[in-house]
Amino acid sequence: MDKQPFIDRSLLIPIAISVFSIFGIGIALLIVYLDKPQAEISAGPTATPFKYLLLATETGVPDPELETAPPEEIFTEEPEPESFVFPTVVPPQVSTRVTNPLPGPIASSTTAVTATVPVLSVIDRYDDADPRLEYDGDWVNETNVGNAYQGTLFVSNTIDNDLIFNFVGEQIIIGYLGKPGLGSLNISIDDNEFQLDQSVGKEWVSPQLDNTEHFVIIIHESGASVNLDYINILASN
Repeated sequence: MDKQPFIDRSLLIPIAISVFSIFGIGIALLIVYLDKPQAEISAGPTATPFKYLLLATETGVPDPELETAPPEEIFTEEPEPESFVFPTVVPPQVSTRVTNPLPGPIASSTTAVTATVPVLSVIDRYDDADPRLEYDGDWVNETNVGNAYQGTLFVSNTIDNDLIFNFVGEQIIIGYLGKPGLGSLNISIDDNEFQLDQSVGKEWVSPQLDNTEHFVIIIHESGASVNLDYINILASN
């Protein structure tokens, strides 16, 4: 019969106390280590980009028919580009009027057209002794007068002597023999008055008138003497 090893039980208690003491010291050291403040780590920006990842939890079960059906294509109708219509420009209408057309090419659009003035010519003549002249006052009929028309001349030596006559035409010319010292005549044509100084000249021409009948009065206005040689009546052809 084998003998069991002998263990002194009186030694078990000190051994157990020693084991628990070692274990307790280890635990105490661990607690002290964990309770020690850790060194702070400074945070700063890094060159590595960081992105957030959003995780979603699927709460439903997808329908098998929806998984197998192809996605529906959506077509967006693009608007048609607008067509720009240029506005129609209507040029201004310029009316051209030819006031005096002439044959041949036109030299320039700015060529001035000169209006034709009708030419007057003598259509009748009243000699100083013509019976159509009505003398009033002391007029003297002189004959054989040199340089006078038909050698005759009517002379007034008194102021306010006058003569009157009518004519149809556009202008009259009064002929006389002018010389220094002679007086002046007042000529009234249709109430329009004019002055004739006989100290110079030999003819007086009236303004152009309408081609109608006119009434004339000639009056010895001033000076010692005045005379009348002829009267020409003019009109356009």
